[in-house]
Amino acid sequence: MKFTLTAAVTIFFALPAQAQDAVYTMTNQSASNEILMYVRNRSLGFELFSTISTGGTGTGGTLGSQNPFIITQDEGTMLVTNPGSNSVTVMDMIFGVNPAPVQMLPSGGDRPISVANMGNQVFVLNQGSPANLTGFTLGDDGKLTQTPGAVYALSTADANPGQVQFSPDGLSLVVSERANNALSVFPVLGGGQLGAMTTVPTPGDFPFGFDFVGDRLVVSEASPATVNSSSVSSFVLDSAQNTLTLVSSNLPTTQDQACWIEITANGRYAYAANTPSMSISGFEVMGDGSLRPLTPSSIVGSTQGLGGPRDIIMQGSVLFGLLSNTGTISAMRVNANGSLSQPITFGDFAPGAAGILSL
Repeated sequence: MKFTLTAAVTIFFALPAQAQDAVYTMTNQSASNEILMYVRNRSLGFELFSTISTGGTGTGGTLGSQNPFIITQDEGTMLVTNPGSNSVTVMDMIFGVNPAPVQMLPSGGDRPISVANMGNQVFVLNQGSPANLTGFTLGDDGKLTQTPGAVYALSTADANPGQVQFSPDGLSLVVSERANNALSVFPVLGGGQLGAMTTVPTPGDFPFGFDFVGDRLVVSEASPATVNSSSVSSFVLDSAQNTLTLVSSNLPTTQDQACWIEITANGRYAYAANTPSMSISGFEVMGDGSLRPLTPSSIVGSTQGLGGPRDIIMQGSVLFGLLSNTGTISAMRVNANGSLSQPITFGDFAPGAAGILSL
């Protein structure tokens, strides 16, 4: 195991103790998986600040998952999956902004693709057959320990999961199962343990990414078998009953393969990244969990000619997109009516990157 950190020593001189705007992506390269950190420069653009090796490896190709790396709730730790070496890397966030590796350990399964955190609980989603969830405890020393007995099967061995995420109240853990057109919900029992799974069908095919606002969940349905047939649906989660109730069913994006979902911090808008169409769809999230398209076609932003968005993340009033096939990142301002500005781009990295975060 070998960790390398490029340019991190300059953190003490280049950045103040307060975090500046920073954007991260994971290279997912088969030779070495790395985190790329971009920071805002004096001209208000972004430039590469550091490249940090995880010590593990990626797949070298498109990963196709949401949340392959995350920053913990307290913003003190970054957790990175290494899908090529079946491991997870733990990084300390120096000054709350610059990741420095401190540990790498087995993921508990084959091909880890997504990770979730709530308090000191961490769950890693392993996609390979048999797919599973493996639980870990994040200690006060900032390191992970696998929780004894905390390995959980999904509804089938070949579920082809896309994402794992805690509900905002921390009482449920949700997994999208693309092969089964379903969402699986686990009650969180505490102590790193989960209860019996409930599996709920999605009205659209190939549920990929999802996001929460309160007890409302919005999920993308990529429907890759038919061009321009992707959709989004919404549910309300009852954590006490471990159930999801469908609210909005199969609303069309009119675009091809909506995969990644991001909801604004105020909970008002949900955005879906339509990768092959090189577009962003927008929906208003109503108080009862129902969805309303922001335009007749649902399209509110475009990355035409720049690349297809393979992940999106909100930071303040800006929606960042990972254009991993062209090795760039896009930035679009979210207007008051939910529409998106024309994108600017930055970055120059190899195709195949996965995941995007911003602080």
